[in-house]
Amino acid sequence: MRIVELDGSGWTTPLDFINALRITIGAPNAADLDALGETMIGGAVSLETPCTIRIAGTRHAPSAVKNEIAALTRMIEDARLWRDNHRYGDIGVTIEILP
Repeated sequence: MRIVELDGSGWTTPLDFINALRITIGAPNAADLDALGETMIGGAVSLETPCTIRIAGTRHAPSAVKNEIAALTRMIEDARLWRDNHRYGDIGVTIEILP
């Protein structure tokens, strides 16, 4: 499994997180979290799957950044569960948040 690591220690806004993730996974310009999540779920990225996206360095990040990370994590997990329940293939992406 491929591991992609992101360092969030410099993120001050949710857009910092979105842009860092978008660039890392090769997603088209996504203006918001929903668009980025849908792109990841739909597989329209250059990221090789299966993979885990590890996000570290956010201990002191603003709550808005932490909330955005949590929202994307929930979106990915919900999509994985839905696809599993409907017997579709796994999207092959997990998000891991390190302290």
